[in-house]
Amino acid sequence: GGGLFGTAAATMGMLGTAVFILSMNNFGPIADNAGGIVEMSEQSEEARAITDRLDAVGNVTKAATKGYAVGGSALACFILFRAYLDEVAEFSGRPFETVDLAKLEVLLAGMVGIAMIFVFVGLAIS
Repeated sequence: GGGLFGTAAATMGMLGTAVFILSMNNFGPIADNAGGIVEMSEQSEEARAITDRLDAVGNVTKAATKGYAVGGSALACFILFRAYLDEVAEFSGRPFETVDLAKLEVLLAGMVGIAMIFVFVGLAIS
């Protein structure tokens, strides 16, 4: 089982090392910029080959850290959703365990919520 406590422990475990993962994420752009500097300064092909290898490692590192970020975010979303269900149950005085996406009201409310995110992000960007 594990349940809610297991999910919370996994989330804390993933987010506890977030600072190291974020640091690793910065390696890719630094290696890419080093390659650009070597190219613009017309260094030897040997130097360019070295920075190309570093750039390849940076791309792999960036992909790995993005996967880690997605996993940590997904676990955090599960915890937040469970907290939401608990708050609804406390407010209504009835247990609230399931969300039925087959109900039209629930589906439309979810779509409106997602659309609001896009609206506010668009307003923030412009």
